[in-house]
Amino acid sequence: MRPVLLRSLIAFLLPMVVFLAGAGVMIGASGHLQVSRQLNLLPGQMDREPLNQRLSGYDLETARRQWSIFTPEASGELRAKELRRSEKLILQFDLVFPLIYGASFLFSYGLIWTRVGRPRAARWMVLPVAVTVVADWTENVIHLHQLQRHAAGGAEALQREWMQVASLATTLKLTCFAVSGLAGLILIGWFIFKSARLLRSVR
Repeated sequence: MRPVLLRSLIAFLLPMVVFLAGAGVMIGASGHLQVSRQLNLLPGQMDREPLNQRLSGYDLETARRQWSIFTPEASGELRAKELRRSEKLILQFDLVFPLIYGASFLFSYGLIWTRVGRPRAARWMVLPVAVTVVADWTENVIHLHQLQRHAAGGAEALQREWMQVASLATTLKLTCFAVSGLAGLILIGWFIFKSARLLRSVR
């Protein structure tokens, strides 16, 4: 039973470790902690949560208030440029990162799927991972484009329709990410249950 538990632990931890390590590298390489610190200085408590972490989504006005930290009026000219650069850099990194954490989910599934007889039903587990990756890309591409417009024309240059699409993509990303993790747990539980039954029958 020990090999079963070890394989299950690896399958459980792999996506988590890859995601946390990757996020840490991106934050460090982009200097994004300074953006988080500046967000915490915003007067409205609800405005401090990053847009890409809002399960319930966001609207144009929320984005305008939050992105005010990228303006000289709010942060000073030099500081605003540094913050905008950090935000742009982490968004660019995040165009690659979904492929990495998506692959970690699929590899984790594969560790278990091959041991439970490769059931056809489990193939559907790929779908929420794929949706998560596509939604993450969509969110990042739109944010990059809107950030560029914001730099050129200020808050009024942000486009309501595109921010609504980005908001939907964020909600979809976070929901399907959670579903992907839950699907992995179900598959692992199934593997442990089947292995335990097989062991009892042999005895």
